[in-house]
Amino acid sequence: MGSIHALHHATQARDSDASRHAIGLLSGLSAETRKRLEQLIGRPRILHRGERLFSAGSEGDSLYLINSGSFKAHVDSDAGEEQITGFHFTSDLIGFDALETGRHTHTLEALETAGVYRIPFETLQQIARGDSDLQRLLMKKISRQLGDEHRTIFMLGRMNAEQRLAQFFIRLSQVMQESGRMADELNLSMPRHDIANYLGLALETVSRLLHRFQSSGLLKVAHRNVQLLNLDGLQHIVRKGDARLAQAH
Repeated sequence: MGSIHALHHATQARDSDASRHAIGLLSGLSAETRKRLEQLIGRPRILHRGERLFSAGSEGDSLYLINSGSFKAHVDSDAGEEQITGFHFTSDLIGFDALETGRHTHTLEALETAGVYRIPFETLQQIARGDSDLQRLLMKKISRQLGDEHRTIFMLGRMNAEQRLAQFFIRLSQVMQESGRMADELNLSMPRHDIANYLGLALETVSRLLHRFQSSGLLKVAHRNVQLLNLDGLQHIVRKGDARLAQAH
């Protein structure tokens, strides 16, 4: 019997540690708010590669905190063609797309084994009502997602292929840095055809540009591991294209 109780307490401790880790990813919260969220989120839901957290058109009544792993967001045409609209990583809060209508506007699919915590809208509203720190955090997360969407629209409408891929790595580096990981060592969870789909490019174009970037000393590619050797060089590619657009106008 003692061993059963010991196992139970060990499991509770692991779950508590996991919860603290997840909440620890959300900076700027008071100790009281962290404690309340720890009690709220419980155990993570584990998804494996290819599993969907939710689908476009499904009912949505919660936000989800990514504790580990990564996801791709996509919409599907009537013909069944997939268009990737973004990627989401550890510490991202997702599910805002269902706030307005109560239904999700896109599908979220795991790119690898991932853990997420469900936070019901209703409960989150109750906590946030008297907590300005949590309100600011939620606004920050919403603003970031809107900013990413606007950058994607601008990228697809105004940038050439070389700029798009350079901007992709720059933004991914920023995301890694914000979540406390190395900004110049990227382990890509998404295959190249997903990158090509997101950037609106042919797979052959992405492969050719990766070879060119590597030959130019901008990065080093080994399977899905990408080491950014010259971030300033990638930023110069983006700025150079912006300058050409300005001159054209």
